[in-house]
Amino acid sequence: WVTIDGGTQLNSGACQTVGAGPPAGEWVHMAIVADGTGSRIYTNGELTGQSACPISGANTAALWLGGTTDCGYRYYGDLEEFRIWNVARSQAQIQANMASPIAPNTAGLVAVWRFDEAVDEQEVRDSGANALHGWRGDTGEPDAADPLRVGSDWPGAEYLFRDGFE
Repeated sequence: WVTIDGGTQLNSGACQTVGAGPPAGEWVHMAIVADGTGSRIYTNGELTGQSACPISGANTAALWLGGTTDCGYRYYGDLEEFRIWNVARSQAQIQANMASPIAPNTAGLVAVWRFDEAVDEQEVRDSGANALHGWRGDTGEPDAADPLRVGSDWPGAEYLFRDGFE
């Protein structure tokens, strides 16, 4: 899982990588790169944490963004876009692509969620070629605990998720 609070943490269950947390009240680009040699955390394109914690192999478990399945950790903030790659991106690649939306057919891009569906839409659509769709909240049915969709001022985005996205 990935948590962002006082710091950013990538936890594989076997080991963890910890980096600096985003400054409060600012838009921040966070990137986590994990491969067979270790993990690196970038904040606004700058390396803020690293470890020898490798991530490898396939995982078929559900992906939860902004929390863990037991709600032990929740993300409270705004989430504009979330990308998953099947290649370890370099710092230069991260810096070159962090300030604007990326084409959904970009080589190595597995999924990209832009959260720009209608305000009352429960589904969260993957804009990438793999159509890895999901939903906001912890079920496919709407409830009061679901994160809100609010207007966005990020380039190319209409809406974003606010508070407690899982």
